[in-house]
Amino acid sequence: MNNFNNKKSRQNPDKKTLTIIPLLYPYVKQRIRVGENLGILPRNMFKSNEVIDEVVLEIYEQGLQKNNENETLRMIMFEKVVRRLNLLFESEEWHVDSISTKIILEEELKQLEENFTIDGDSELVMTEDLDDISIPQSTKTSSRSAPCTVQLVKSG
Repeated sequence: MNNFNNKKSRQNPDKKTLTIIPLLYPYVKQRIRVGENLGILPRNMFKSNEVIDEVVLEIYEQGLQKNNENETLRMIMFEKVVRRLNLLFESEEWHVDSISTKIILEEELKQLEENFTIDGDSELVMTEDLDDISIPQSTKTSSRSAPCTVQLVKSG
């Protein structure tokens, strides 16, 4: 009977590790979010589950889940998470000085934008052509033509 109580009192090493993972998740998620907001990490590139999985794998490879109590194992896992996140931030720090291709694309598309208006014959005329000196500039519009702006964006 004493032997049974001893076995029952010792927790399964897998269960020890699984009970610690939910404690790591919010911490890792917040650190990744902070890294994204600071521009160190690209958005949606790293997931907290992946970092935690790497730590759990490292714990199992070293066999640390077998020989440690819950509290000691929890501290070891937090230390490994902190170390792994610090390495991740150091390796991805170059993103701070980089420019997103999304920003470049938006600027290029804005430069390609062409504005059109409709003349008296209901034909499209580029707004840039209306700046020509040969076209009489007046503040009044004739009853025959009403200004209309149409934006065409080339997609490619």
